[in-house]
Order: sequence, then structure tokens, then C-alpha cells
Amino acid sequence: MERPPRGDRRMAYAALLLFALALWLGPLQEPAHEAKAFATGLCVSLALLLAALTGRAVFAVAFTSLLMGVLGLAAWLKYRYLALPLLAPDLRYLAGADLLRTLVHYPSLLTLWLSLLLTLPWVLAGFWRHDRGRPFGRAPLRAAVALLGMLGLQQALSPTGPFASVHAKDPYDLMQERSPFASFAISFRAMQPRPPSYAPDAAGAFTWTQPPGQPPARRPLPDLVVVLEESTFDPRTLGFCSEPVCERRMFQPDARTVSEGLLNVHTWGGGTWTSEFTFLTGLVHSSLGPAGIYAPFNLAPRIRFSLPRALEAQGYRTVAVYPTPASYLNAAQAYAAYGFDASYDGEASGLSWTSTDAEIVRAFARIAAQERAHGGGRPLFLYLLTIRQHGPHGEAHGDRPPPYAHALERSPLDARQQRALADYLSRLEDSDRALSELESVLERSGRPTLLLHFGDHQPSFGGALEGLSLPPHEGVPDARRATYYHLRALHWPVQGLRYPALDLALLGGLLLDAAGLAKDPFFTANALLRERCQGQYLACEAPRLVDSYHTRVFAELGDLQ
Repeated sequence: MERPPRGDRRMAYAALLLFALALWLGPLQEPAHEAKAFATGLCVSLALLLAALTGRAVFAVAFTSLLMGVLGLAAWLKYRYLALPLLAPDLRYLAGADLLRTLVHYPSLLTLWLSLLLTLPWVLAGFWRHDRGRPFGRAPLRAAVALLGMLGLQQALSPTGPFASVHAKDPYDLMQERSPFASFAISFRAMQPRPPSYAPDAAGAFTWTQPPGQPPARRPLPDLVVVLEESTFDPRTLGFCSEPVCERRMFQPDARTVSEGLLNVHTWGGGTWTSEFTFLTGLVHSSLGPAGIYAPFNLAPRIRFSLPRALEAQGYRTVAVYPTPASYLNAAQAYAAYGFDASYDGEASGLSWTSTDAEIVRAFARIAAQERAHGGGRPLFLYLLTIRQHGPHGEAHGDRPPPYAHALERSPLDARQQRALADYLSRLEDSDRALSELESVLERSGRPTLLLHFGDHQPSFGGALEGLSLPPHEGVPDARRATYYHLRALHWPVQGLRYPALDLALLGGLLLDAAGLAKDPFFTANALLRERCQGQYLACEAPRLVDSYHTRVFAELGDLQ
């Protein structure tokens, strides 16, 4: 029997070494033994099937090894920057043009992925060229190997097979256990939206139809202006940021403040669209299963109640203004599904990913005037998204104007952390100035207005602050998920609404109460939960109360259709 050339043998040894390394750094790092066996079995079975289909065992081993490496790297980066697991639907919803638009603003990540994109095909081509397919010259052998690979995949992917304990877990739970390969694999089938679990016997334990002290609606109705501040939180909550550059008016109450304080959000580092979903619907995306992370695609069309719909029923014209393209993360279709009468994307509003908050305020003034001119006297609900605080953070101190260059030298942060936070604080000054200008514009209009601005999540800082010990906050179980909200009244009576901290899912109902508006059945229950749990939702100290609320919302009102 002719021995393969020495170069071919070397490629075979290289492929085996690569496979062993990929297994060691990937599947074998899964913490649980069953997850290790599950992920390893998948990879071995895939390699066998590819070897049989291509007739090239060396190429199949190399391809599987590189696939493991790419998946592991992608999972690590997504969790580091967004604290979110890599799931199979990412390939459908978040890949392609949307991913490229995001990576353009992260030069180091873009360089990394472009390098892989340009390099890996050449590596695979080299393995293909040197693999002559000698072990699979006979059809019966190839058929047997293919059957073995398919059987292995079938057993591994079967929810009732030998790895049933892995399939029984939620992909989020597996990711929290640092099982990226297992969470990715089972997410192919475990991605249907579902309501949160609740105890059926809690249905009648509480009444959800009579809001306490429901005020009559005032006339004329106030305009409602909501600003979602991208990646924004109060830096004073870090515990060590007490310098003047950490003090901003946007976080400080005064005579116009209706309510303000800590906001308990349900994402960290990214996922603006999930915070948007939670604010507009009063539902927490993560409580609806792993599919909740794709809210603009698969949840928005299925939600019965929303803040825009509640306001439309009160006679409001509802308008969304955002700086990204209409197709980005399904934005235009999602806003229509949420019930907005109109939405202005980056092209229609003259905004872009690089727009400052000041530019967004100018766009708001122009669009508000246009909407009022054609609105027939209807009150407006204007919802704006900012973008300037989007990562990455961490430019050199020398690029930051005084006093940011040396503001944090006495903090417990290292040089990299100081750069990231100084960059954030510099942008925060711009946001604060723009909000003051927005308030002045609204004040000069003379129209009764409620102005609400809130942070959607804390920035990831590229992992720079990961592991930093943060002080606890009352009402916020995870300090990394603490942002802020501030509701202010202009030419409108101020009623104090105070909570130790407020869950983002309850913020829309708070806005309705401050405006003196009647509420639909969902927001009636939402407001009652807010009062009974002192601003808390999933962290409420009365779980039976939350069970009863979920029964009302999902079983009786059918909010998730």
C-alpha cells in the first residue's frame, strides 16, 4: 500500500493537533461532565459526517476544529461585550449587514473578524489540497462512517436521548454556567417565546382591575417626550466617582421633578432593543424565554398591549425618532408592531450612528414642529433614541479635553479603566448639555409637557470594568443593571412619585399616571404592581403577588399572542 507523501502526513498531524487543541479549549472547558460529553460528541460526530461526505478525513477534522474555534471566540466576545449568550438565531437575526454596521464602530473587532475571514479559507484550502482522500476510497467504508456520524448527531441532539439533562436546561442558564457550546447547540430548538411560569392558584389572590386613586384625565393633554439615553448611567453609583465631572444636572432632582432615581434594567453592556421592548410593552424580555433577546423580530408582532397603543387610545399621535437605518434590527417593522403612528429612521431624520445628542435635539425640534403642523391639534408622544454613548469607550487621555484627562487618577482604576470611564464622562457632559437644551426648547413652546429620559443599560467598556466590585443598591439585585430615570414636568402639575428604585417594565405606567391618563387593563395591573411592590417587578419580595400578576397579564389578558 502506497504511503501518503510526507507533506500530506504533516497536514494530517497538524489537523489532529488542531482538533485536540480545539477540544481542549472549547468543549472540554464546559463545567459539567454531561455538557463536556455533549459538546465533544457533537464535534466528533460532525467531523465523522463531514469526512464521509467529502471523502477527506483530514479536511473534515481541520474544518470542525476551526468551526469550534470560531464559535468559541464569537461566544466569548458576545458575552464580554454584551453579557449575552451566542445563540443559533444570531445567524438569522444579527448576522449580515447589521453585524457589519456594528463592527465598523469597533475597529479592533472588525480587524479581528476580517483577518479570520481572509485567512481561514486559505487554511481550509490548504488542508483540502493535501488531503487525497485515501482512507475513504471504498464506498462501504464511507457509508458506515456517515451512518456513525448521523447516529451520533441524532443522539446528541435528541431531547430524550443520552443528553436529556443538557436539553432540559435553558440556554441562558447554560451560558451562566459558562457552557457556550452547549447553549448554542440546544438553542436551535429552544427559541420559542413563552410566558413566564406562574402558580395557577394565585390567579384570584389579588385584584388587578381597580387602580388606587385613578385621577381624571386633564385637558389639554400634555405632550410626552421620552429620550432613551444610550449606554447611560449615573457614574456616582460606582461608589468612587465623586469628582465634579461625575456630577450632572440630568441626574439631580429639582422643583420640576416628578420622579427620578435608580432604574433596574434587564441587560448589561448592550441590547438596547431589549430595554426598548421592556419600556414600550411593560414586559421583561428575559422572562419570555431565550427568544426574548430577539424582541424586535419575534416578540413585537405578538404583544397585544403597548404604551403607544395606550396613548393612541387617548388621542395621541405617537412618533419614534432613531438614528440608525430602518432595517437595522428590524427597527421600522418593530415600531409599527409596537403601535407607533410614524417612525423616522436615520435617513428620514438626518441622523446617523455618529450623531451627537445635540444633533438629535435639533432633529427633534424639526420633527416636532412638522408633526404639530399636520397633527390636527393632537397631543404628541415623541420617543427619541440617542447613540453617542455607544461603545467603544477608552480613547487616550490626551484626546479628552480637560478636566477629563486626569480626573480619575485618584480612583482605584488602572490606566485602561481610567481611559474608558474618562471617555464616558466626556460624552456624558455632551448628553447633559443636550438634555438641558431640549428642556429649554420644550419650555419655550409653552405647551404642557412631560419629559422623561432614562438609561437603557450600562456600557460594557470593552470589559475594562469587568470584575470591579460595585456597591449594592436597594431595589437593584445586580449593580451592573442599575441605570437611572428622570421624569420632569413643564407647564404641568408636579406630583411626587418616589421609589427606592424602579423597574424599567413599570416606567411606562408611571408616565401614564404622571400625565393623568386613563389606563387600559394591562397598564392598570402594571400600575398596581408598581405600588404594591414599591417599584419592583421580578425582584418583588412577594412572589405570590407576581404570580397573580402574571396570571392576569398572560392568562386573562392574553398579552403574548
